[in-house]
Amino acid sequence: MERRKFFKDSCSLCLAVIGSASIISFLESCSTMEVLHTTMTNNTILIPFSELTGKESLIVKSKSSEYDIAMIKQKSEDWKALLMMCTHQSNPVYFDGDSFRCKVHFSEFTKEGVPFSGPARKPLVVLSIQKKNDHYQIDIPPQ
Repeated sequence: MERRKFFKDSCSLCLAVIGSASIISFLESCSTMEVLHTTMTNNTILIPFSELTGKESLIVKSKSSEYDIAMIKQKSEDWKALLMMCTHQSNPVYFDGDSFRCKVHFSEFTKEGVPFSGPARKPLVVLSIQKKNDHYQIDIPPQ
């Protein structure tokens, strides 16, 4: 095989593999949950009831929090707030449509936060959530 053709074919193959991996990684990071960007004050996040109307789940992001929060509607119509932090080694997790996953060590958690695969043995942290006048108040432990 001619040297120039070999390098051209090899580089094309590498680019195709890298491009495919990037697309897969991008699609994995896409969440099927809607996202609410909000602020955190004194380790507390407020979520208006109106943001949850008609939803079964919601990811809450705050620039001042290292981890996102997943709001999951319960059968009782109450909400559960899960810290999206892997309990194995504190890496962020993402939601893939069916479960929470850690990209670092590949732990997987059910939508309820229970580990079912990988090295994590403890469930995702459930955050304190209180119903107030027109919003939920979530207290975030100091990180």
